[in-house]
Order: sequence, then C-alpha cells, then structure tokens
Amino acid sequence: MIASTASTAARTIRCLPGDYAGLNRGAALTKPGARTTVIAANRNQGGAARTRFLNVLSDMARLSGFTFDGLVFESTAKDALGYPHADSKAINWTDAANITLRNCTFKGHHRCVAIHRSDNLTVEWNEFTRIGMDSLSCFDTHTNLKIHNNHFHDLDVDASRATSDAPNRHPDGASCQGTSSRNIEWIGNSFFGPNAYWQGIFCANSTIVGGGDFNANAHDGVTIRKNWIVSRHSNGLFIAGARGVVCEDNVLRTLNTAPARPWASDTPKLVLATRVEGIVRRNVMPGGIAYRFNPPLAAILQRDTNVISTTATPANLPVPEPCGPYGYE
Repeated sequence: MIASTASTAARTIRCLPGDYAGLNRGAALTKPGARTTVIAANRNQGGAARTRFLNVLSDMARLSGFTFDGLVFESTAKDALGYPHADSKAINWTDAANITLRNCTFKGHHRCVAIHRSDNLTVEWNEFTRIGMDSLSCFDTHTNLKIHNNHFHDLDVDASRATSDAPNRHPDGASCQGTSSRNIEWIGNSFFGPNAYWQGIFCANSTIVGGGDFNANAHDGVTIRKNWIVSRHSNGLFIAGARGVVCEDNVLRTLNTAPARPWASDTPKLVLATRVEGIVRRNVMPGGIAYRFNPPLAAILQRDTNVISTTATPANLPVPEPCGPYGYE
C-alpha cells in the first residue's frame, strides 16, 4: 500500500511495509514539474518491517526529479549452482535527470544497478551486498555524478563468471564507463568482503583506450577521495582517459586469508591508463601505482606522496563503519 501527500511544489509517496511488485513510472510516480520523493515509511526500523521490491526490475527511461529513500531491492533468484541468477537486476534506468538514490539496500542481484546516461545523479548512503557480478554501473556519458558513502560488501560470485564469462571478466564495485563525462565523484565509499575479486572503483574511458582523441573525449573533473577498498584484483582503483583528476587519501588493502573460491588473487594497485591529468596524492596501496598504455607522467602531479604499504592509513581516515540507517545483516 502506498500513502501519498502532495503540494503544488512537491510530492511525497510513503511506501508502507510489505513486498512490492515493481517500481516503474506510472500515474502514481508522475507529477510534471515537481520533485517526487518515494520513501519507506519505516526507513529507520529495518528488520521484518521493510518496504521491499522483491525479484523485480525497475526499468525506466527519461526519469526526472525523484528521490528514492530507504527502499530495499532484493533478489532471491539463483542459478543451478546457487549463485545470483544471471538475469537478476534491480535497476536499469536510461537518461535519468535530477535523481537521488539514498539509504537503500540492494541484495542478491547478479548485475544490480545500471544507469545509462544521467544529469545530476546522486547515489549515497546505500548498501550493496551478496551481488553476483557488478554492483553499480554508470554507462555512456554523465554530468554531475556523485557516488558518496556507499557500502559494498560480501560478493557472491562463482569462479567461472568472475574470470571466464568474457575475456578478463571480473566484477566491478562502482564504475563509470563510457566517455566525456563531467564532474564525477567517488567519495567516502567502502568495499569489503572475503571474496573481493573486483575492481573497486573503475573510471574507464573506452573511446580513449580505443585510440580516440583525448581533448574531445576525456572525462573532465574526476574526484576520488577517501575511499576504502579491499580487493583481490590488480585493478583495485582504475582511472583512464580523464583530466581534472583529484585522486587522494584512498586506501587499498588486500586479503591475507585464502580466497573462499578458487580464482586468482592479485595485489590491488592504483592503475592510471592511457592519459590522466591531475593530482594523485597521499593514497596508500600494497601494489603501488601501475601505468598502462603509456600515460604522460608529467601530467600526473604529486605522485611521490603516495605510499606503498599494507598497513598505513592516511591521516583522519578511520576504518569505515557500515553506512545507511540499517547497517547490514
């Protein structure tokens, strides 16, 4: 059941506890020119009294002016081996504008959230857990993208899909893939878990990697700050084809325990590929910085302030606590 309040300026839709069949735009979710907030009425309670979208996909185009707050997206669909089913996905949005996704929990999907082009998208204080492959993927071109204070933990990936689904296949934690994005940020996110074979933060640029013109296609304005990434993948944090970069005070950690499943276990690095222009400073990682496709080093400033260590921590960066109103189960 949904209870709603409205005014000439905005609408609030309060979702009462229970399982919902879908989250797709219709009469209840459309009010042109107004900001609409879809919020769980029980967002501070957690437990069994949850507003849950169970085994459904929110698939919308040209969604604008929404805040989604305190909702639970969960998939219980499994494949024959007991891993998240390859068809399970929580969100697939195209051409999203002025959207905030906040305080939500995503659990048990294979490829969880996919956003194809956005303008003013904020993803903050969410939890992603038991994901079978990619947690948060932003494709094509984005302007003013903020990925802040999200908690990614406990992947549920089998060895064949992690390494053999396609050449060099691997899960991604939070990625922005495409070209020519403007003002994109990853700040204060944490990536944990015993099976952490993933690229934690993946800022890719397929056009530049493929030989495209840097001036015409580079990401412009990339901030990656104070993220804590535990990873078994060599690309713990990856940046390619970007200018105006500020990458600072991030921590990469590896795991000393044996992986729970038999896939490769590499030392995570901060990877700078093709051409990267900006400041890369005070990051701590066990594998150091890797330069791929011959980036011009003169454009990467303050490189000598980075630290190769398995234990050091930048000043004023504690081990992150689980974020959001619920913590995690």
